[in-house]
Amino acid sequence: MKRSRFIVLSLLLDAVLVNAGIVASFYLRFGGELPAFNFDPYLGLAPVITVVYLLSGYVYGLYEPERTEHPWAVVRAVVLSVTLGTALTTALLFFAGPEFLSFSRLVILISWAVVNGLLTGWRLLFLRLTTITWPEQQVLIVGTDPLA
Repeated sequence: MKRSRFIVLSLLLDAVLVNAGIVASFYLRFGGELPAFNFDPYLGLAPVITVVYLLSGYVYGLYEPERTEHPWAVVRAVVLSVTLGTALTTALLFFAGPEFLSFSRLVILISWAVVNGLLTGWRLLFLRLTTITWPEQQVLIVGTDPLA
């Protein structure tokens, strides 16, 4: 897979999986139901929360395949990214206004674990099954001494 396609795939999958993880966390927290009182604040902020998580992923290099070539690098980058995204989401909910205070705080904690699992899982699976093809790079070596 080309590097640019990997970046687009990463952005799309991360956006979908972050939201799927948060919705799954609501289901886990409320026993298979989605109470409107708690779920409506999420629906109102879902686009903003998605952007917050994607920006957190960008900060920790999730969209730079050069930085996440090894499984431990992937795990580290995802955990840091999701932790930052969760902290920023919590702050956003706190400052967004009283209509968003019904967003369950336990859902935020559960979603940290679920989103970590989803984002780490697809990346590790991708690393195992495919490779990223790098564009051809040319190097010019100047000089004839041993250093060159």
